[in-house]
Amino acid sequence: MNRGQLAALLFQTFTKWQKQDATLRAAALTFFTIMPLPSLALIAVAVLAQVYGQQGAMQQLTAQVSSFAGPTIANLLSELLLNAQSPLTGGLGSFLAVVFAFAGLLGAFSVLQKSIDTVWEIQAEARGRTAFIKEKTLPFMLIIAIGAIVVGWTAISTVLFGAVVFFLNPVLGIFTPYLIRILEIVLSFGLGTLLFAIIFMELPETKIEWRDVWPASILTAGIFTALNYFFGLYLSLVQVTTLAGTAGSLIVLFLWIYIVNLFILFGAQFSKVYAQAFGSHHNKLPVLKWPPRPKLDRVEVKAEVSIKVSKQKSARQ
Repeated sequence: MNRGQLAALLFQTFTKWQKQDATLRAAALTFFTIMPLPSLALIAVAVLAQVYGQQGAMQQLTAQVSSFAGPTIANLLSELLLNAQSPLTGGLGSFLAVVFAFAGLLGAFSVLQKSIDTVWEIQAEARGRTAFIKEKTLPFMLIIAIGAIVVGWTAISTVLFGAVVFFLNPVLGIFTPYLIRILEIVLSFGLGTLLFAIIFMELPETKIEWRDVWPASILTAGIFTALNYFFGLYLSLVQVTTLAGTAGSLIVLFLWIYIVNLFILFGAQFSKVYAQAFGSHHNKLPVLKWPPRPKLDRVEVKAEVSIKVSKQKSARQ
């Protein structure tokens, strides 16, 4: 794939992404994501507190979020949870809180799956019992898999950072924090690439291959990493509480989730266009050329044909 084909690929992805109302779908997905998020985070803190204590639980949750979303978003989430009350108060209330939180999370994954199916232009069909059960259990299995990957990745990152400090700090001295920051960015990019590849591969209800999703997952992870960096830079210059008082953290987190959802849908669209141009769905898309030729309506086509015919007649005479 040359630079011209890459430019055409991005142009076609952007065009289709706009036509499918990505902004509205991202807004709906953001709503379903933000609703169960505080409850899930508080439940996670309450469970971890049984092992690490309240302060240690917050540190563990911050580390898990930071490994994927970066320290800025992790700190925003910890600020939101600082004065919040745990929903696990015992009895029926705790049970209902857990059920509603996980139901909301499954609903968010269901909306994401339907949005990606729309990207792939997959029509809803009547399904048998087995297909229905598979459709409903897939988000749950993905949540478990993604959670396990994030926990494992965080453990690896912790060991790696500890090794860097232990072995390289005597050599690098004051440059050690810069190396750790670079490693954080690289590891966040790697984790994002893996998670986005799983989402783009498993959620669409159509047959695709891993080679179709890796370029899109790398692109999305790169955008995601850059987004986290610029969010961190912006929040280092602006006090969040000046945006909307105590609700500033929630607004910024809401905005961050919305932008991430926008680029997830863009990445899903890119994986489809790439699969049709170079991957397993090859020959379902015309050859990509850059710059793209603008489409002509019938009047312009007729005028163009008549001009060519008149030129040919003049040449014969």
